[in-house]
Amino acid sequence: MGILERFGQRLRDLRQERGWSEEDLAERWGVDATRVTAVEAGQEEVRILDLDRIAQVFELSIADLLDGTESTDE
Repeated sequence: MGILERFGQRLRDLRQERGWSEEDLAERWGVDATRVTAVEAGQEEVRILDLDRIAQVFELSIADLLDGTESTDE
């Protein structure tokens, strides 16, 4: 699994832990729900400014947002 897929799964897990729909996250993030779907599916990259905004939405640091996305394939 690549970094985009791992980040997408992390985003999905965080969203679901809070009981939010993709539309809920999209509204908080300030993007269209189709973008949330694409990012969660690992089909779209996010910019550093997106990471900052997503971290704010979840009240996390960027480091904590990315926690668990590192590769375990060594």
